[in-house]
Amino acid sequence: MITAPDQVPHGEGFGTPGPDTGWALVLIDRANIPGRTKGLDRVLAALMGARAASFGRAPTLEDLEVAKILCGIGDGLPDHLAARRERWVEATAHEKPPGRSALAEVGMELLGYQPAAVRLRVSKPE
Repeated sequence: MITAPDQVPHGEGFGTPGPDTGWALVLIDRANIPGRTKGLDRVLAALMGARAASFGRAPTLEDLEVAKILCGIGDGLPDHLAARRERWVEATAHEKPPGRSALAEVGMELLGYQPAAVRLRVSKPE
């Protein structure tokens, strides 16, 4: 039984604890997102979890807003984001952990911006 922080096992195979992506899924479920699938939920949760971890906290609605923008969910976003979202969703079936390709493509820098700044950056012509 683990009773103190120094008793938590470390090393290969144990990984590093991060924010509760289960909470991210609760937020996603409450958001009434059209066209939801298990794969989309996984991509959104991965993006939310990575963003939350970068701030050292649990996922929030702001993390969900950033994830939705990055996935092209919302009014006034470029069509190429929806195509990218579909590619990410398809990849989740083969990824461990699901959402890995989305995180790799987006990068941590973009995840650190506020939703309005993310929207502005992804709306610029490629």
